[in-house]
Amino acid sequence: MDVAQTKWHLTAEDTGGRIVRGEVWLPACTPLHPVHEHGSERVELLSGSMELLLGGVGQILRRGDVAHIPAGMPHAWGNAGSEVLHFMFDLELNG
Repeated sequence: MDVAQTKWHLTAEDTGGRIVRGEVWLPACTPLHPVHEHGSERVELLSGSMELLLGGVGQILRRGDVAHIPAGMPHAWGNAGSEVLHFMFDLELNG
């Protein structure tokens, strides 16, 4: 896999603008995305390892780990390993 892929399970249209749910695959060693903020988010690792920078504090998540990112919390993430990173996320659009 050379490029990131996203599969949308729920869109804003599906949920009346409340949440989106997606599944992501990131190639090995994908660097951190730019730091950003939005509504609260839940991330569940299905395989691989994720580098998560949450409020300036770095951590490594692995298969089975779940992270909760509060609304408005600056964060960034990338693939911390040598295999494809695969995760699900639920993002609240209204806070």
